[in-house]
Amino acid sequence: MRLQLQFRFTLWIMLVLTASFELQSQTRPYQEIVSKSDRMTVDSLVIAAYKNSYLLEGLREGITVAEEKTFQESMHWLSNLRFGVQFLNLPTNPDYNGGSIIPTLGVNISLDLEGLVTLPSRISGAEAGKRVIENELLKQKRILRTWVESKYFDYLQSLELLKLQYAILESQEEQMKLVKARFEGGESKIEDYLLIQNAIAQTKQAIVRAEIEAKRIERELAIATNEKENLNGLMER
Repeated sequence: MRLQLQFRFTLWIMLVLTASFELQSQTRPYQEIVSKSDRMTVDSLVIAAYKNSYLLEGLREGITVAEEKTFQESMHWLSNLRFGVQFLNLPTNPDYNGGSIIPTLGVNISLDLEGLVTLPSRISGAEAGKRVIENELLKQKRILRTWVESKYFDYLQSLELLKLQYAILESQEEQMKLVKARFEGGESKIEDYLLIQNAIAQTKQAIVRAEIEAKRIERELAIATNEKENLNGLMER
């Protein structure tokens, strides 16, 4: 008899779940699960995460340093260029001993040929170092975007599960009223009443776990993006 009651109750729960999922599929088709507002929210959270990431900030500073190094290498040849200026006093007439002289200017230019030859390779090395940092920055941005998107949709999933659990709880409480009325009227047994009571307790426990999970994910996103206020409106969907 108890197995029959459990089977009937399990079948009833399955019918409630099936009806809930059918209702959701009618009101929210699969292709509309990720709405335009969701995509805009995700993009906003990703941009905020980019701004608040210490790792990305360090990589951006590394790119600035690499750009400065490239510039310095490209201008390094100037440091190897040497100018020499010399003033000479030469007599106007070598046969005249009166000491009449005119000033002349001498200029010397020296260049480090070895440094000039290796200049292109040094510039290429500096540019390669910059590209490595830029590629790492793009990689970390993709990783961070994937993490934010995953957490955001985990958060939405938690909210949808909460709605489903609340709907199940409401149905169970209505069933509880019917079972209690039948029990008080002598049309049902105590096992029926205890069975539905236990199901309600389990559903409430599931709701508590889902609420904690949703708050945990919300907190993780808030720490990464520093924009907790953008998530508060999701509970009102």
